[in-house]
Amino acid sequence: MEKLTDKKFWENYWLSKKNIFKLIPRNFIFSDLFSDIIRKHNPKTAIEIGGFPGLHSIFLYKYFQIKPTLLDIVVIPSIVDKLCQINNIPHATIACYEADFFDNNPSQQYDLVFSNGFIEHFTDTEKVIQQHIQYLNQGGTLLITLPNFKSLNGWFQRVFDPENYRKHNIQCMDKKLLERICENLQLHEVNVFYYGYFSIWIEEKAQKKLLARLTRLILFYPLKLFFRLTKINTKYFAPYLVIRATKR
Repeated sequence: MEKLTDKKFWENYWLSKKNIFKLIPRNFIFSDLFSDIIRKHNPKTAIEIGGFPGLHSIFLYKYFQIKPTLLDIVVIPSIVDKLCQINNIPHATIACYEADFFDNNPSQQYDLVFSNGFIEHFTDTEKVIQQHIQYLNQGGTLLITLPNFKSLNGWFQRVFDPENYRKHNIQCMDKKLLERICENLQLHEVNVFYYGYFSIWIEEKAQKKLLARLTRLILFYPLKLFFRLTKINTKYFAPYLVIRATKR
């Protein structure tokens, strides 16, 4: 299986990020998905895979008192600690493990296994999802979110940030493919759906391009207003795909 990124890429990515330190609000991204899972299944433990700097781990502890674990190939403890401090949660609340996801054998299993923007950086999507399941308790919930680059946002990425676009496995951003993989892996209560209505984003390097900023400005606000009013999720505009399932 080919990895489309490596440790050095992620070290450079996070060290170049500005405004990484933030107060996590109650309506943080995907909060409605987490709230629904918590209401139905009441998880006590969670692991965020590939999730440094642990924003969702902080969210889960801060608002739901779920015991969080963070696993990533790059973990900078000082950044996690500062984020915890900013969000007024105890030092070392998040159990952090710096390891390669595929070389790490889970020492325990969790009620909730979550990753965001992770599985699309590998060519063997089924193997990546199967590895997620190794961390999941019987009856636990799997929640995977990934960008939908088979959309207007994907076109924007391909045109204005082709270097970043190539770091993603576009073929895995396919609802039917993801449903088939979940069926092959014998997951239960599978729901694969588009999410987020509409958005366009680019990384900080591409934001310096004047044409990119102007094009985004022209497209973003009219479409954002339309989808805010209609609340329609479609393959052609929704910024995310979501996999939600449970382990038998």
